[in-house]
Amino acid sequence: MDSKAIREKTKQNMEKIFSGKVLAAVKTELDARQEVRDIRKSLKETAGGYRIKIAATKQIITELQSQVDGAFTAGREAKEPLRELATKTEEMNAYQRLLDRLAVEDGEAAINEKATEKSLSDALRRAFFALRDDLAEKVEAQLKDILFTVAFFEQAGFSLLKEHGVEIGIDAERQFGRFLGCSKVMADLEPFCEPVGEVDAAAFRRFVREKLMEE
Repeated sequence: MDSKAIREKTKQNMEKIFSGKVLAAVKTELDARQEVRDIRKSLKETAGGYRIKIAATKQIITELQSQVDGAFTAGREAKEPLRELATKTEEMNAYQRLLDRLAVEDGEAAINEKATEKSLSDALRRAFFALRDDLAEKVEAQLKDILFTVAFFEQAGFSLLKEHGVEIGIDAERQFGRFLGCSKVMADLEPFCEPVGEVDAAAFRRFVREKLMEE
């Protein structure tokens, strides 16, 4: 299997693991955040409706006020426009009170949303580290298998040569167990085992991830 095929297979497997284990582990927190977001969305939609009604009522009030002013200027009574003006003004004030109440509710919902985001963040961190610890055992076992493979390959080779009394020379002996073709993989793997400090290792890992995704 070539490098690209291995990358795609591993990527797909990891996506399945995350969707199956990590997201399942934080379902409660995800649902809680979504519930609050739905509430805020509903509040915003309702508030938008009230703003439209307030704007329309303001327009009517402006027209009524113009009628009242015109009547007074002409020396006529304006009982009906005044009555309608008072009604629309109270209507607009009522909408504004409802809008103010929604603003308070949205403020409370915003606080709740931040709380659910914090809970989700904490839950995700716990799920990530739990998965990493689980994978660490498997990765360690795989690396040990690789280590035993290369070490015992060299040991078995030297034993066989010794058994048959064959001398390969010091230079050949120095090169016999060197798997130099794996050096690139080992260099990319090292940052994930933190051979340097946390900050440098994180930067190196980011570089390796980006490189692997581009291959």
